[in-house]
Amino acid sequence: MNGKVCIVTGASSGIGRAAATLFAKNNAQVVAVGRNVEELKILQTEARTANGNVTIQVADVCDSTQIEKLVCETTDAFGRI
Repeated sequence: MNGKVCIVTGASSGIGRAAATLFAKNNAQVVAVGRNVEELKILQTEARTANGNVTIQVADVCDSTQIEKLVCETTDAFGRI
């Protein structure tokens, strides 16, 4: 996954968190999305400790405006998804 850019929703817990962690460990640029900012910050710290790159975004995937903003910010930051 080296160099890939991944948006992972539900990243503050469960399967989403596990996927974000795995992608980061495999050298992907991970944008971790969830509603619990404290859990996202913990995920980001854990990933950085393991030399992974995780950017966090607080968003509700049921809100299309928030998702559009997320996609725009991700492509601005990384040039692609």
